[in-house]
Amino acid sequence: MSRKNRYVIGLMVANITDPFSYQAASGAIAASEELDTDLIIIPGKYICATSVQNEDTKYEYQYNNLFRYANERDLDAVCVCTGTIAYSNTDEEKKAFLSQIGRNIPVISIASKVDGYEYVVFDNESSVTKAVDHLIRYSKSGRVGMISGYISNTDCAERVEGYKKALEKNGIEVDESLICYANPSRECKPDVEKYLDEHPDVDAIVCSNDDMCLAVYEVCADRGMMIGSDMLIAGFDDMDYCEKLDPPLASVRASAEDLGYKAVKNAYDMLCGREAVSRNVATRFIPRISCGYVGRRKSEIELLVAAGGDDRLQKLIYFMFDGTDMIYDAYIYKNMKIVYSVVTDLESGKELTDEKVAEVVEAVGKMIDYHKEYFLFLKNIHVMADGIYDALCEKDMSEHSKKNFENLYLEIYRLVSRDIGITISKASEVSSELLRRSNIIVRDTLTIDGTGDKAFADILRRLPLLEIDSSYLYLLPESQRYRIGDKMYDHSRWEFMSYQKGSDVFVVPEHDRSIKIDSLFKNRYMPDDRRHTLVMADLFSGEHQFGVLLVELKKQYFEYLEFITYQFGAAVKILSLISELERHMNELHKDNAVLKDISKADELTGLLNRRGFNDESLAAAKKYKDSDMYAVLVFADLDYLKYINDKYGHSEGDFALRASADVLRHIFRSTDIIGRTGGDEYNILAIVSEPGLEEKILERKRSFIEQVNLESGKPYRIDLSMGIYQCRCSELGDLSEAIKQADNRLYEVKKVRKYNPYLEDDR
Repeated sequence: MSRKNRYVIGLMVANITDPFSYQAASGAIAASEELDTDLIIIPGKYICATSVQNEDTKYEYQYNNLFRYANERDLDAVCVCTGTIAYSNTDEEKKAFLSQIGRNIPVISIASKVDGYEYVVFDNESSVTKAVDHLIRYSKSGRVGMISGYISNTDCAERVEGYKKALEKNGIEVDESLICYANPSRECKPDVEKYLDEHPDVDAIVCSNDDMCLAVYEVCADRGMMIGSDMLIAGFDDMDYCEKLDPPLASVRASAEDLGYKAVKNAYDMLCGREAVSRNVATRFIPRISCGYVGRRKSEIELLVAAGGDDRLQKLIYFMFDGTDMIYDAYIYKNMKIVYSVVTDLESGKELTDEKVAEVVEAVGKMIDYHKEYFLFLKNIHVMADGIYDALCEKDMSEHSKKNFENLYLEIYRLVSRDIGITISKASEVSSELLRRSNIIVRDTLTIDGTGDKAFADILRRLPLLEIDSSYLYLLPESQRYRIGDKMYDHSRWEFMSYQKGSDVFVVPEHDRSIKIDSLFKNRYMPDDRRHTLVMADLFSGEHQFGVLLVELKKQYFEYLEFITYQFGAAVKILSLISELERHMNELHKDNAVLKDISKADELTGLLNRRGFNDESLAAAKKYKDSDMYAVLVFADLDYLKYINDKYGHSEGDFALRASADVLRHIFRSTDIIGRTGGDEYNILAIVSEPGLEEKILERKRSFIEQVNLESGKPYRIDLSMGIYQCRCSELGDLSEAIKQADNRLYEVKKVRKYNPYLEDDR
């Protein structure tokens, strides 16, 4: 158990950005917050052979390396999204996969029953039965077939059983030849083609998941068959794309968030010595045009209102706030209960009073003010208002109630419309800001300053830009090469290099650095005064694993996990290579000044590199610290390097970089310090006797840049943007802060500057 008797529960998911994994993680986070347990999210990919292999997925097997850290040595309990991680594996293969965790802690399988293990799963049988009932009702021939994943998969087997029960219930004899077993993905298209050739009289098909339905859609399109009339189709999972298909796909809706929530709750109960009793998550069939649904298409809210049931309020809350932490928020529940009371009052014939209308409007306003950043929430208020209005407007009610009901509907619209523009604007600002922060992280992690212990801490310094509250960097004693099919080596000890808490970064003392593998998730440097959720990132480059990074990443930033993995894996590799290079250089050339100068030079432009610029600038700042001289700091970058590279090739990009370096040499004096500190970025430090040189510098740049472009003979324009900061040398202080000021001014210049990469305006 963790410090202060707080349990540490692991959650293994597939690709954390796919809808199922994201929702399962959201539910697990909600449960761990409610139960005050620490949660470690371990994201991999898929242990089965994926259907698509290309350069983009070449190294995806590396992610699955993380799964071996989820075991009884490291965690108190583990919840595993077996249904997605091993979506096409046999039950025996799934069992073998789970067995690596160990048998001495609770292990909960999510979305898949595995013999010998606790589980939480969807109610597969009854939901498929409802879907097939619907297909039978609208089928012209009564011949309803099924395209299923392999029967060795328990979920698929249960869904096949639901199909058979629906046939028996409707007095139709089960014909085994009408069940096609195939790859449970879009890759089943050849099987679908063969199936329809052999069964031309089948005019309705239920598939065991939505991806298989996509293959049926493709085959029908190839044959000129109309979905919803010539062929009826229903799926399972109700993926995001179902409503966007033409026509929209009918499907069984299931909440992965419920699965994640129940899995963590069950794991906690088992740790406390209680039996896990809640294993099934309810599902419901959503009829759409693909299954022959006729008449006015009812909204989801209308269907919810019509369905009734004790859990109707919770389902409304799921609809409103799906994918956010507000699903289990007590304040939201309290106000949604007030809104929901309108439904129950009107259904029972109660009068809708003026006081009730005012109370509901106030409750909606409170929810909007409580979490303005959720644009989806505001959109869903519109949908909910429409759905409840359509479901209840035909109810018998007095004239006064009817008038109040109309007024309530309009008032909610006015309330939301007032805020929706502000929210859209804010969402756009947030998106732009996150892009800017990401660019800063890329720049700083790939242009690393310094080596040694401090350098490993410095690469964590920018993580607060993604609102990461804490992070922990562990390295292997030496990098390990893993190729497809290689055994994953189990290193018993790691090097705990550095950690970050808020805006502060720390180097782990050398005597604490060697750490056992079972202390990755439980050590004295992690928070012990509060619970936390950490997400694991595998740091690798190509076939080499360097270590792992644990980050306290908020779920709205899960999409940045692969970005963090790639950037920090590259940064650690660079640091490792630099450390190795410097070790050899120090051993072989300790007194060789030539090599020292080479290490400070940028090979492409002949300018100083980042290290050389920093060394010489710090020396100059120290030299003139007590003088009356002025320091001019310039942050410049080459405009449209990406455009030049993409359109004309990297050799032209190199030419533009060399030309821009020549421009800087012409603008500044030979005594000024000029360095190329990033891909297309330059820093300059000039020590001068008088202030106010900004316009002079820019004018020299403007006049010379025109000459460069006239003489270059290139079809593109070479130009530089500059941010300039000036101060007395005695006030210079931290050089990095002065460079940041120049960078900020460059950012302001680029915001307003109009730039055409072509030499001629009409190109």
